[in-house]
Amino acid sequence: MDLPWQGILPGVLAGKFDFVATSVSVRPERVTQYAFTVPIAEGTTWTMKRAGDDSLTTIEDLAGKVVGTQLSSGGEAAAKEFEATLGGDGYGELKLYTSYPETYLALANGEIDVVVQTLPNLAVVVKEQPGVFELLGPIGSLSYMGWGTRPEDTDLRDYLSAQILEMRDNGTLYALQDKWFGFQMDIPDEGYLPEGAL
Repeated sequence: MDLPWQGILPGVLAGKFDFVATSVSVRPERVTQYAFTVPIAEGTTWTMKRAGDDSLTTIEDLAGKVVGTQLSSGGEAAAKEFEATLGGDGYGELKLYTSYPETYLALANGEIDVVVQTLPNLAVVVKEQPGVFELLGPIGSLSYMGWGTRPEDTDLRDYLSAQILEMRDNGTLYALQDKWFGFQMDIPDEGYLPEGAL
């Protein structure tokens, strides 16, 4: 099933499908509600700007800028957390969109100054549209993305994790990362889940 992001996590809890096979950020508030697999990719939150925008050279330059991200996403939470670190010099505005592709269009059109999303997703956009966008830098600490099941479906979660680790160990996962992202991300066996995880 291909669904809008806002319905995916509630849908798995409601039993509309068995697991979520998309890039779900492993966040403290989620690990107590969903049973996460081992990571499928790094999920550190990064920023992307228009290519050649010299007004943004470091992430501290986000103060006073218009920032865009997807509504109800890990990007929204990370953007709000990072804004708090800027002290009294917060963003000019935080704009929330229904989907990430809308943020890319808004960035290209100058409606916003930067997009906040996970590194692998932004890397694909930069790779597919050279000369249009550039990565600016991370606004969060190292984190991961995984797939999620209902809390009671830990057998399914464990099965999926075993398959992911097998693909990692035989090199298939890293070959796919090279193909789609242009770089490889470490996939750990442990230490990737925040405290209190299922």
